[in-house]
This record gives sequence, structure tokens and C-alpha cells, in this order.
Amino acid sequence: MQKILSHWKPLLALMILPAFLAEVFSGATLVTMFFFPGIFLGYVTVLYGLPLLVIREIAVRGRFGIIGLGILGMCYGLYNEGLRSLTIYKGLSTPLDVYVNYGLLGDIRIPLLTYLPFFWHATFSVVIPILFINYLFPKHAKSSWIGVKTTWIIGILVVASAIPIMFYSTDGKSLGTKSQVIHSIAICLAWIVLWLVARKAPKTPQIITGQPWEFNWKPFWKGFALTIMMIVVSYSLAAVHLYWPLFVLYMLLIGAYLFRSISMQKTLHIKSLVLFALGVELGQTAIGVIFGLIGGNILFAGSSVVFTIVLYVFVRTLRTNSTKALLSRG
Repeated sequence: MQKILSHWKPLLALMILPAFLAEVFSGATLVTMFFFPGIFLGYVTVLYGLPLLVIREIAVRGRFGIIGLGILGMCYGLYNEGLRSLTIYKGLSTPLDVYVNYGLLGDIRIPLLTYLPFFWHATFSVVIPILFINYLFPKHAKSSWIGVKTTWIIGILVVASAIPIMFYSTDGKSLGTKSQVIHSIAICLAWIVLWLVARKAPKTPQIITGQPWEFNWKPFWKGFALTIMMIVVSYSLAAVHLYWPLFVLYMLLIGAYLFRSISMQKTLHIKSLVLFALGVELGQTAIGVIFGLIGGNILFAGSSVVFTIVLYVFVRTLRTNSTKALLSRG
């Protein structure tokens, strides 16, 4: 308990920030609904908070790099979409209508499986929130916050909490006991494989903190471009029902590019990574403004405008602080 209390601030941030960034910034949950007690408690416990705590502990104890953390993020994506939201299965509801009958292989929506758990959640639900928290709480970044036994207990309880949903989705439909058992076993096996891959993933780049840093727009625009490639282009390809193996190939090419770009870096300053992440998030909120206006969802469009402005203020703050630091040195 003493160990948990010594890290209570970043731990609390980890419970709330991933859910807020993934659900509210994306428009999946309106900001006015997010703080309803029933929704909020579910998000910050079994859906985002506790699973992310387990993933962070595994990454810290295994001394995983950014790539390894991203692979663990894929494990989380399978948990979220495969065991709880059940969006990747034929006949069950999904927030992205263009994927409903696109690329079906058996009862699996293969393009949506490729995009949502493996790329979107890994990026927006896991890597970026943990990166922000490490930046905000640098003294806690490399420390374990809970014990090994506690990590196991939380992990088991989180997975067990999904058992009822595995067999009866929230919209009243079900895949059937046999199918869901098979899929659940497949997901558990995938977790093991992904964990083994994450252990072998490059540890580079080394994250630098506390050293001089000069602001550069390049990481920001790279992050913004990644959002366009990941969200807008993939959505457009799904909307025209491109031959689905080509869709999967497109996503794999993005993944290969990210892997090569990250692993080839020996060192990266934490602020450059934060600037990249701000570009990714600002790209998503900017898209939210456009989609909200097109869809007539004024509340979503309005909140996306506010989030876009807030993110831009953070970018300007990084730039201003960098300039002041350089001037003070001489």
C-alpha cells in the first residue's frame, strides 16, 4: 500500500487520461456523458484504467522500449475490442459503419481488427497516454507502482470481468457460446505471442530527459501526418471497400515505417516524443471538427474545437519554454 501511495498522482492520471483521450477526443463518448458516474467509473477501472496499469507494470518491469510498449498496446486493443466492446465480430455493433460488412473472414471483420485494436488503441489508448504521464511525472517514469502479486491479481480480475460480456453483448446480440469461447482462447494465445514479441523488440531509442532541447516542428507534423494516414486514409479505403488484403497491407506498411523510424533512433528527447504525440492528438481533434460539422453533431464539433485549441496551446508552450531555455544559456 505504501508503494501505491507514493505514486498516487501519476497512478490517478493513468486511470483517467487514457479513457479521456481515447473516448472523448475521438468522439466515441461525448464530454457531457464521460463524467456520468456509471460511465466514468467503468472507463477508469475495467475498460481503461486497470488494464493500462497492468500493461505499464509489464513494460516497466521488462524494461520495454517504445516499440515493446506499442506491441503491448495491441494486447490492450484485443482486450477492449475483442472481449469487451466486441466490435470486431460480424453481426455485432461497431461505431465505424464502413467496417460493418467489410473484409469478413468467418465472423471476424479483418480490416477493423487490423485498424482498431492493433493500430488505433496501441497508439491512442496506450503509448500516447503513458508518454504524457511519463513527461508530467518524470520522477515516477521508470518506477514500478504496484507489486508483482498485485499486478497479477488486477490482471486476472480485469479479464474475469469481461467474461459475461464475452457471451452476451451490450446490444443484446451474441456470437454464441462456442464461437466466443474459440475467439477468447485465440485472444489469450495472441496475448502470449505479442508479449514474447514485445520482449524481443528493440529497446531503442533511449529516452532523454533533463538535457537541453531545441524546438523543431518536424515531430509535430510527423505525428499529424500519421493521424491522417491512420484515420482518414484507412476510413476512405474502407468506405470504398478496397480489396481487404490491400487494406491490411496498407496498415502493415504504416507499421513497418513506424518500426523502422523508431528503432533506428539511438536517442530521443522526451519533449520531441511529446511534440509528436501532440501532433497525433491534434490531428484527431481537427478531424473531429470536420466530421462533427459534416455529421451535424455540433456538440462534438464544438468540443473538438476546444480540444484543438488546448493542444495547440501546449505546443506553443513547449516552443516558448524551449526558446527561453536557449536564451538563458546564452
